Parts: sequence; structure tokens; C-alpha cells
Amino acid sequence: MAELPENNEENEKKLIELIASGEAILFVGAGISKIIGYPIWNELIEILERNAQEKIRFSSEPFDFRKDKLAEDNLNYASRLKKFLGKERYSSLIHQTFDDKECDEAHIRLLELPFKAILTTNYDQTLEIALSKIFKSHDNSLIIDDSFSNREILKFFQSLNYGSDGIKKIVHLHGIFKQIDTIVLCQEDYIKKYSSDDPNSDSWTLHKRIIWALMATRRLVYIGFSLNDPFFEMMHSIVSKEIGSFNTETHYMISRFSVDDPELEQTPNQKSFADRIKYNYGIQTVFFEDDQGYQGIKKYILELGKMLEKDSDTEPSPEKTKNGSDSPDQGNRRNNEILKIKAIKKIGELKGR
Repeated sequence: MAELPENNEENEKKLIELIASGEAILFVGAGISKIIGYPIWNELIEILERNAQEKIRFSSEPFDFRKDKLAEDNLNYASRLKKFLGKERYSSLIHQTFDDKECDEAHIRLLELPFKAILTTNYDQTLEIALSKIFKSHDNSLIIDDSFSNREILKFFQSLNYGSDGIKKIVHLHGIFKQIDTIVLCQEDYIKKYSSDDPNSDSWTLHKRIIWALMATRRLVYIGFSLNDPFFEMMHSIVSKEIGSFNTETHYMISRFSVDDPELEQTPNQKSFADRIKYNYGIQTVFFEDDQGYQGIKKYILELGKMLEKDSDTEPSPEKTKNGSDSPDQGNRRNNEILKIKAIKKIGELKGR
């Protein structure tokens, strides 16, 4: 059985401190939606493939399926599948695949944590459903797209200065299934939003500017996100080179760790990937134990909430100077700790309304 890295517990404590501070931004990937049956990236490609096979069966139109994943990347392959299926069939398929489902307790618990904002690349609206159960509000989406008002984006950035205990919106960077033209799935979709996968490109779209601003000035916590997205790696690469965040603990990645890997085939790759993204992008990884059933992420979210509640039960004792008073730095730290506790308790109060 594979064992978690030795420093995982220490990294987890730092992650808890960051979340409790109310300063972190939550970044949600497809692994969170998989809890209730939505597909992750590779599974979505397989769904597109199966529908292409059905179309061939009934129409006899030819299509060149890729024989090896290494021969063609997912983005270009998805582009060819989308084109073959046609806009109407593709649109219907996306809608059927990501139609609304009831959220899980884990989604609610995740959004109750004192994050300053919530971003996602997911197409479903499970997080909106969970958020509506916490705050009893239903206008919970903000889609980053050229067709939407930039004033809403301004309001989002302004809200980052208000603290972590207010009513939030789910910020969709890659669209939602109900508005097919906002979906970012294929190569051409990414090029439209990010202009290029070349980090040296001089073209800066709205998406690139927004993501740069968040990566450079805020601290992100990724969950259910693999960071295999080449455009997100590109953005982290750009930010690291421009502000020097190499080998720091600026951001955090909460990642599954296969404990039932009998041949220990995945373990070296997982640890190596974690080392690489910290060295190159300043992203520290915190692993949680999981099995092939992918239920570990749900369990970890529930445990994360309990750890934060435990962390907020005791107010920190002030350190004193020689004359018995708080030093300026100690006083500031104490005030910050109290604000953290109040933010977490405020979430509990909002839940009870």
C-alpha cells in the first residue's frame, strides 16, 4: 500500500491556516462534480466518442478515431469530435450530460468554508445549487465571457475586498452547459479565450488578464483539479516568471493519493508532479487518501470542515512584551486570528438562517 508523503501533515496544517484566514480563493475542478456522477475530462471525451460511433452507425459517415492518446492531444481530438457531431447534436449532448442534479452534503460543506471567492471550470451548476441552500439566494452565477457585462466582473473584483463571509457567486471561467456558446472544451474554444498556448504571446485576452490578476495577487486553493489543463499551466508559468513565485507555498492543490495502488505505479508520478508544480509554480500539494472509487474527496471535504471548526474553537492567547502589553506585530496577529474565527462562525450563523 502506498504511503502519504512525510510532510503531508505539516502542509495540511498550513492549508488549514490559509483557509481559516479568509484570504484564500477556492478553485473547483471536475473532481468535485464527479461526486454526484458528472464526468471528469477523460470521461467526457469518451462520451463524445460513443456519440460519434452512434452517428456512424446510423449515418455511415466516416470518422478517423484516434488510436493512441499520445498521437493526438485531448483538445484537438475534442475539436474533431465536436465538428463531426455537428453543433445541434453537440449542444444537446452537453446539455444532457451536465443537466442539473441534486448537490451532495460535501458541496454544501465545501462552500461553507470561509473562502473569499469561488471559481470553477466546471460546466454544471452543482455549486450554485449548494450555494442557494446556504444563502437562500438564486442569482449565483457569474460567467466570464465577452457577451457579459464587464461591470459584473468589476463587482467581482471589488467583492474580494469585502471579506469571506458575504454572499458569493460561482465564477465560471469556462462557461455553463445551459449557454453552449460559453463552453470552453475544444482547442478553438481555448484559443478564443486565451488567444494562444504560447507563454510568450503578446495577445492578452480578458480571460488571461483575469486569471493573471488572481494568480499574481491572491492565493488559490485547487480542489478536484488536476492542473493538466495546458492553458492553466501556461498562466502559472507566466506568473512565476514575472513575479518570481518559484518553489514557494503561494497556492495549494488538494489532490487524491491512491492508497490501493498495489504495484505502486501511480505513487512516484503523483509525488513527482507535486514536486514539479511547487518548484515551477509555487503550488504546494496536500494529498488525501483515496481508492479507485473516488470517494476520498467527499470524505476529505467533510473532514476539512471539522478541522476548521476545531481550529476556530480556541482563541489564540496574546504574547506579551516585557512591560506586559502586546507588541504591535503581536497585536496585529492576534486581531487577524480573531477575524479568522469570526469569519468561520459567521458562516455557521448564515447557514442557520
